[in-house]
Amino acid sequence: MEKLKIVSIGEVILSLRKLNDDTFTKIFVSNEANILSMVDKEKFETSFLTIVPKNDFGLDNTNYLDTLNIDHLVIQKKDGREPIIFSDGNKTIFDRKFSAFYFSSAVDFDFAKELNNATLFHISMDTFSISIDSYKMLISALKLLKKRTCKVSLSFKANNFFWNNEQSLVTLYKINKFINFLFLDFNDVKSLTSFKKYDVFDEKSAKDIYNRLKVKNLIIYNDNKVYRINNKECIELTSKITFNNENELIARFINNEF
Repeated sequence: MEKLKIVSIGEVILSLRKLNDDTFTKIFVSNEANILSMVDKEKFETSFLTIVPKNDFGLDNTNYLDTLNIDHLVIQKKDGREPIIFSDGNKTIFDRKFSAFYFSSAVDFDFAKELNNATLFHISMDTFSISIDSYKMLISALKLLKKRTCKVSLSFKANNFFWNNEQSLVTLYKINKFINFLFLDFNDVKSLTSFKKYDVFDEKSAKDIYNRLKVKNLIIYNDNKVYRINNKECIELTSKITFNNENELIARFINNEF
């Protein structure tokens, strides 16, 4: 049986965690790449698109991606710095401005080729918000997919690295015509000013949020419950999909949905 094609795009980030005055742990992370590494390789062919800096960090990024179980890597190298997340146990600092991905543009990837015959294109709000150029780049990809049968999924974060809560929500309203599946953390949505009234996560509140967001399919979850809602039904997936974090939830949903 021919495999289905899943494509994602995102940034590779250096995560530094302070252990003591002299020691840091150093790992590279990419939510989108991690999701691709977890999907069922018997069913799916995976492809990850990214932009890394033209320096030793860019090589480290590439080596990290090579360790993941992803079929195809499309890696562009550009001027710009390595994005960093720093944590000392008390606070976390996100230092991502002016990264190589920050200077992305619509010409960096041949979307007509990379998204050819794709079944699903997965993106995150974090990638939209990196810069105006990354936003325009993703919009060009979404416009291309409107003419194709490929589905689009979005991981929404209200309070992400660059935008405040309301900027993220406004952007969602602008792009939801392109989105087939929206993944949303109930604990996250409560930080939005116009959604603060939702204290209890149940079928009623999940349906109400779906109706207000006007998306095709909403997959909304908290620490121990997950619903999928569309205009036909509201299904609790808690017993069908177990997960430890959002990346694992998205990967398991893809495995079961397609």
